[in-house]
Amino acid sequence: MTPGIRYILLLVFCAAIAGLTASQVPSVCNADTVATAPAPLESFSIAPAPPPMKRTLGPEDSGREVDIAVGGEVVLGFMVKKCDVYGYSIKEMDIDVLKLENRTAENVDKDRSLTFWYFRAVRPGVTKLTLSPEKEGLRPFSLTVTVEEAR
Repeated sequence: MTPGIRYILLLVFCAAIAGLTASQVPSVCNADTVATAPAPLESFSIAPAPPPMKRTLGPEDSGREVDIAVGGEVVLGFMVKKCDVYGYSIKEMDIDVLKLENRTAENVDKDRSLTFWYFRAVRPGVTKLTLSPEKEGLRPFSLTVTVEEAR
């Protein structure tokens, strides 16, 4: 349905609500008041969003694919038993794409620690980041990380 026809139908509807008779409607709907269709929009494209500069992830994110900008940071956080120190060790990672910058552990209570792993995106590429549990009771963790140039 064209905008002009929609406009006429709207006028007829409004006229009916206002109590106008059929003979009065044509005087309201003359050629000068009928709306014309708007000009078509110019074609455009939307640029994709730039990759993020920081990703903070946890055990529930294992198996995901994530993207990050060059220079960005991927932070992984895990709750582990205090005696497990960091709980995990790196099993697989392309150090030309992603590098480990730091690991920290913060005591939560007398039995548990919250460990954080900080990785820096070094250059564009794709790497699988796999962490192996050091003790029983922890599940293996893996991500596929795509590092892209910042836009």
